[in-house]
Amino acid sequence: MKFRIKLETEFGWGETRSHEICTVERQTLDASSEDLGLCMAEAKSLLKEVQCALLQDQIEEIREIERVCRFCGTYLPVHDRRQRRIDTLFGRVTVDVPRVRMCMCGLPGFPTLRVARSPLTRLLPDNATPELRRLQAELGARHSFREAARLLNELTPCAKQNHVTIRNRLATIADDLSSSELIVATEANQRSESPEITVFLDSAYVRSRPEYQRRNFEVIVGSI
Repeated sequence: MKFRIKLETEFGWGETRSHEICTVERQTLDASSEDLGLCMAEAKSLLKEVQCALLQDQIEEIREIERVCRFCGTYLPVHDRRQRRIDTLFGRVTVDVPRVRMCMCGLPGFPTLRVARSPLTRLLPDNATPELRRLQAELGARHSFREAARLLNELTPCAKQNHVTIRNRLATIADDLSSSELIVATEANQRSESPEITVFLDSAYVRSRPEYQRRNFEVIVGSI
């Protein structure tokens, strides 16, 4: 038997678009337990294809909304188009993002000024979705960086992770938290000022060689 999975998009202006995601084939004659449902590889591929179609259609509608000036209602021209990579929990997606020229209705003294902006600059300044950033930071805080990368690669269709990616993401989020208004307000209320310290810990097991060694040991490395 065959299963055809399609995604249908309905835009705000009434247009309907259909995407052919994938086709899954299963045996019913002499079927085994592995033929039931989706396997991990198929689920990853399916999620990645759905994410790609979803993001591209979303950006297309956001582009049309951004091209209408909120003050005078002018339909703004597209300055150029660029491809941007977006890291999501369900894969790295390359989308076609236009840069829209800003309206000059608020700048009457500069009629020749042409400034273009992309809608993704406001939505995703670091080209990564919040869900992926949160999971990278949470796994990096609970496990070693290599183990966190292995879990993400094993369970999700995101772009291939490594320990450096997890470490950098955790450091970025730590810096964002330390510079947030809540932390600043809390530190201002404290009587004694203490220097800001960022500590990173990572560990790995060194396995014994069966020829002559009998014990394993763990190495823990810290950076302040």
